[in-house]
Amino acid sequence: PKVLWDKIVTYFAAKTVENSANALDKLFDTQFNEGEIEKSVNLFRAAFRRLVEVSSKFDKKSLEAVAVVFALKRLPMSFSVFHQLQFAGFKDDNISFNDFLRDLEVEGAGGHPTHQCGQFLPQSKEKGATTLLL
Repeated sequence: PKVLWDKIVTYFAAKTVENSANALDKLFDTQFNEGEIEKSVNLFRAAFRRLVEVSSKFDKKSLEAVAVVFALKRLPMSFSVFHQLQFAGFKDDNISFNDFLRDLEVEGAGGHPTHQCGQFLPQSKEKGATTLLL
């Protein structure tokens, strides 16, 4: 049984084009759902780790950049300001996968209200005023 298991693990962990394609599919299937950003980030991170493990044709830095850009394109509309700020902050060769995911987790947890910037909040019952978040 152990020999069979080792062969199975070796086959699926092999750095082949087929395994890379399957890992890319898994990464691209990741959905970033409103209210479940932390769960989505964890699934995305796991899919990316798998991609790096089985990919021999792409260097890690390139995979990180592609993954970040892909993730930004898949975020819910409520993250549009976060999306714009991330793209504006990218330099030619300085896209940090780990920093991006950390910022996304913080944003999803409500740590920074950037995804609400420019949106109107409902009128306050006390003041009767509408507030624009900037």
